[in-house]
Amino acid sequence: MSELEEANAKAAAAYNAAADYFDHPVSPDMVAAARELWRMVRPGGQLAITTWGPDLFEPANGAFWGAIRTERPDLLKGFNPWERISTPAGLREMLG
Repeated sequence: MSELEEANAKAAAAYNAAADYFDHPVSPDMVAAARELWRMVRPGGQLAITTWGPDLFEPANGAFWGAIRTERPDLLKGFNPWERISTPAGLREMLG
């Protein structure tokens, strides 16, 4: 077993709590990231995930993307991954 595999095995159910601060919303697979965090928490432990709320960075965000729309519409994006977990209900749904 490699050193990394050994450390990973030791992490299973090793902690009373785990916290994810602003990393989760940009994870390519939020569900897998949450599962991995839960794997490290002992039964009865707690997991805290922070996320960005609706209208994060407004009004600057809207102005920025408005300028992008004008100058380079090909770069305009229609969805931010963290929008699906920007409310408690969305986060609960994602965690299933």
